[in-house]
Order: sequence, then C-alpha cells, then structure tokens
Amino acid sequence: MTQKEPITVAITGAAGNIAYSLIFRICSGELFGNDQPFNLHLIDIEPALPVLEGLVMELQDSNFHLINKTICTTDPFEGFRDADYAILLGSYPRNKNQTRKDLLGKNVSIFKIQGKALSFVAKKTVKVVVVGNPVNTNALVTAKYAENIPKENIVALTRLDMNRSISQLSKKLNKNTSNIKNVFTWGNHSASQFVDLSNGYLLEGSKKTPLTELVEKEWIYGEFQTTNQTRGKAVILKRGKSSAGSAANAVMDCLKSWIYGTETYVSMGVISDNNPYNVPENLIFSFPCTCKNGSWKIAKDLKPNEFCKKMIKKNVDELVSERNIAFGLLQD
Repeated sequence: MTQKEPITVAITGAAGNIAYSLIFRICSGELFGNDQPFNLHLIDIEPALPVLEGLVMELQDSNFHLINKTICTTDPFEGFRDADYAILLGSYPRNKNQTRKDLLGKNVSIFKIQGKALSFVAKKTVKVVVVGNPVNTNALVTAKYAENIPKENIVALTRLDMNRSISQLSKKLNKNTSNIKNVFTWGNHSASQFVDLSNGYLLEGSKKTPLTELVEKEWIYGEFQTTNQTRGKAVILKRGKSSAGSAANAVMDCLKSWIYGTETYVSMGVISDNNPYNVPENLIFSFPCTCKNGSWKIAKDLKPNEFCKKMIKKNVDELVSERNIAFGLLQD
C-alpha cells in the first residue's frame, strides 16, 4: 500500500495544558486516521521552549508511528509554513483585575501577527481553529490579517459550549448524550451566549421527541442557560485550573465535524457574511452549522423565537463592541 504524503499540523500555545491534552490524541491517529502521517509544528513563547522539548521527548517515547517530523519554534512564520491545519490555542490569559478591553489589547497584536504569518506561509486551503479567548474576536482579527486565506477557513471554537449544554440535558433527562440532537449555541463565547433547544430532540430508535416537551420552560430559560454561561468559571473554582481536557475534546469534535461531515446541527463560530438571521457582516458568530466535504454551511431554515432573537441581538451588540475596540487598537 502506498503511504500517504504527510500533512502539517501547527499548534500555538503548544506548551500549555490544552495542548498537552490534545496532542497525544492527534498523534494516536484519532483525528486524521491511522494511516495519515503528519509533521507537527509546535509554537510557543521563548520561556516555554524547554517545556516543548520535554513534550517532544514524551512523544518520542510514545512511539507514535504517524509523526514524520516535529519542530519547536517561537516564530509563527516558521511554525505555520505549509500548514494544512492550524490550532491557535495560545492567547494572553485574563487576570481578575483586567477588563475585557484590557484583554483584547493584549491579544490583538498576537493574532494580527499570526494572521499575517498564516497568510504568507500556510497553505491557502489551511483550516484554522481559534481557541484562545476572547475567541470570537481573536478569530476575527486573525481573519482580517490572513488576507490570502478564505474567511470560511477560520473558525472560533464554540463546540465546548454545545458539548456542555448537551451534558446538562443528559443529566436532566437521564439519557445518553449521543441521543440528544440539534442543540447549539448562538453568538459569543461569553456569559452572553444562548443555548437554543427549539430544534433539539431526543432520539430513541426511530422516535424523535422534541426537547421542549421533555424539560420545563422555566429550566430552559433559567438554570440551564446560567449553568452553561458560567460553566468554565465553575470548573476553575473546583479544579483550580481551566477546563483544558474538555476544551481539547471540543477541538477534536470541531475538526472531526468539519473534516468528515455532520448529520445534525453543530455549533461553530464562523464568519457572519450572508447569514439569514440579521447578524451584521464581518463578525465571527456562533451559528448552527452543518458540514459536508470539508466545508461548513450556516443552517438556513430555522425560525428563532422572540427570546432567541433578543439574545442574538444581545450577542451582536457585544461582538460589535469587541470588534470596535479590537480594530481601534490595531495599527495597520
């Protein structure tokens, strides 16, 4: 059998906790298949290079047969060269005394440089998943400066929000998560996000039961939304660390859906151009999407109720404000 040509996977923030949870799963063949070799480009800041070198030692000791070549670098122009996939985990973390504007100020320059590097050296077909927060606006800045990359090729990770909501429904209904379909989030990955159950259903055999018939309206618009909006903070309070494992799992889920396709709606933070839900253009906004043949499409046939429309508007306002702050800080 002829061996496939290696693909190139670039990961920023590669010395961090999310990367540590993610990289071993990718190297096992879970994402691209057990017959797809790849080059692994690990990118982080200078103080993290020893950690990256230790990570490479562990990968070597794991005998992963799919790894063709590994490089560690602080230079995104080296790290993104010929990339087929880029996973942008690295961002400046928010501390308790920072405003969202302060956080944007720290991150816009990082994602501006990464966007330019992707534009110059990555493959034009590269698929980019942005994970570092504030993820929607970081993805938009990346897209702005990745001028040679189609905006459709850059998405923000909102799959974790969807996964969390399905988990809450699984507990509420005492049903397996795999039986809960068409649950998704709108808008920003923030406390303003809104989980939409109006198209969701419980699948048991061939029977589809609308979720709105199974859970109380008060719970849907109250505890359920609040729990999902604050879930990340709740994990930090318990673990003392961020939700690295579930974030890594969501990256895997997002890429699997994007690459291999979906049968139901999934949450993806995508460019808002030409959407049917009155979201202004030039935002990265979480929509219900379907994927086929390596491409995504925003669902066209949904009818958000009045509360959902109100929440979409709230998220639009928040993201427009973030965009204005971010673009105001950028100097071309």
